Amino acid sequence: MIDMTDEQIKKMQKTMQMYDLVYGVTEPARQEFFLKAVKTMLVMEEEELQNKGKQITQKDFNQIKNSSLAILENNAVATTDNHKATKVYGENWIVIQNRLLHAISKLSVNERRLIMFLSPIVRLETAKNPKQRTFFVPAVDYANEFNISKKTVYRTLANVAKSMQHKPFFYWVWRKNHYNERGVAWFSECEYMKEQGGIEVVLDTTVLEMLTVFDKNNQFTKYQKEYIAKLGAYGLVLFELIASCMYQEHKQKTYTIEYLREKFDCKERYTIISEFKRNVLDKAIKDIEKHTSYRISYKQKKRGRIISEIVFSFGDDAEKNLKDNSVKKLTTSNNSSWQEKGLTDKQIAKIAHNLKEFVDANSNKIAQNDTRGYQEIFDSWKPLLKDSKTVNDFKMITELLEKVY
Repeated sequence: MIDMTDEQIKKMQKTMQMYDLVYGVTEPARQEFFLKAVKTMLVMEEEELQNKGKQITQKDFNQIKNSSLAILENNAVATTDNHKATKVYGENWIVIQNRLLHAISKLSVNERRLIMFLSPIVRLETAKNPKQRTFFVPAVDYANEFNISKKTVYRTLANVAKSMQHKPFFYWVWRKNHYNERGVAWFSECEYMKEQGGIEVVLDTTVLEMLTVFDKNNQFTKYQKEYIAKLGAYGLVLFELIASCMYQEHKQKTYTIEYLREKFDCKERYTIISEFKRNVLDKAIKDIEKHTSYRISYKQKKRGRIISEIVFSFGDDAEKNLKDNSVKKLTTSNNSSWQEKGLTDKQIAKIAHNLKEFVDANSNKIAQNDTRGYQEIFDSWKPLLKDSKTVNDFKMITELLEKVY
């Protein structure tokens, strides 16, 4: 144990408040900092006594201040060592950990937009300075991003700065074989800076991690900013839920009605399920399909007579079109190639998947008294298929090459 006077305790309390404000309360780095800070304080007080009680001058104060800051600097790496920011995506991408996407929070559309707007800002700033905790959002940029009138955006951000201070979000942590609900404030501090034309926010350590640390232990979702610029409140929520699952091979995801009501902040509204579907889910899907390439449908599952779950099916037309165009381009290229040069071994092997169909389509090339089987006949045609002078005499080549297996 360390014996400390009341005055020393007060000094340490102030020091620890400074530490918590800047770096959060993550252990054990905080304990290590505390011990170093106590040691530094005792050494300084001993030196002060040796100077015969001389009053502390500004120079001495600066020395104490600089020593404390040095300890802060040394421990900064320790506080974030296990949560280093990973790949820095470009400023056109919104990247957020899935645990934040699936967290429960009661945000208005402009508050939700602010978190998304901060996503690239936080990544880029912390890439330059890992200790950065304060971030500035210019009103003009925010207005341009979401097509908000420049006459009203300042008042909008001023209101957001006030309201966000009182709104936490809740996510789940695994503790001793069960989940606990953990609450976190969005911002440690938030100030509307009228002269600078924007708001300044100080982020909690947990929020900072969720916006910068992306790896296999911290699953995340990324999408381009342009996708969500015109979405309303319900559209934003559903878009992020679906985006977090779009990587799945089977494009389906089931959510309980209870969770969806919490997520859309509709526990007290639209209590009749048909109203909830019409005014929330259907409205969100219509909004998403109007402004993005996502396509979403759903069906309900019952437990007895009560609808308990919604099963969403979804896809991305942009992905589908890209794939279709690639296949079309490939087959077009292949067609022009084989017609001029003859078929390759790989192309012949692909046609062989439909051996009987191909041979039957070209039966005019088979003598009536030919007793060979399909494979023998096809094998005898291979030299002709490789020859640019004879390959174009065969039918069904284009159709079979374009077939996707």
